[in-house]
Amino acid sequence: MASNTSLTIPQVLHAFNIYESGNALAGISGDVTLPDLESMTETLSGPGIAGEIEAPVLGFFSSMTVEIPFAVIYGDYFRLMKFQKNCELMLRGSIQVENKSDGSITQVPLRVVFRGKTKTAGFGKATQGTKNENSITLELSYLKIEVDGETKFEVDKYNFKFVVDGVDLLADVRKNI
Repeated sequence: MASNTSLTIPQVLHAFNIYESGNALAGISGDVTLPDLESMTETLSGPGIAGEIEAPVLGFFSSMTVEIPFAVIYGDYFRLMKFQKNCELMLRGSIQVENKSDGSITQVPLRVVFRGKTKTAGFGKATQGTKNENSITLELSYLKIEVDGETKFEVDKYNFKFVVDGVDLLADVRKNI
């Protein structure tokens, strides 16, 4: 399943689709803005430290959001307006990679899972003969990224889970509490 990445050059996200409850979302119009990760920190100072250090708290992140753009206000747009409960979306894509030794092109699966509640529902603008360019923004409590079938990143805020490159960095914390 997993390939030797030192022998390949990743080139492009060849294509993707977004699914909710196993059904492809109709009306997605463009780029999906993936979340930025910002560790929560605590300022440390005192004896033995020359000044201050912003120490990241392992596995704790500030607000994470994902923005899903739609062409017009229609159908599936309203299915994502789940202010009262979690919405779970899956981005499935194909990454084009080139083999360095023989130049062959292959495709590697990408899967990104988002779980969260609707934070913003932007209705865009109404202009005759054009798209509304509206969007839904989810406040995420869960994010998982798989490349070629392997979990490369996973954060589950409610269940104290933080996985990077297959290693759960909060396993000891869960065990200790």
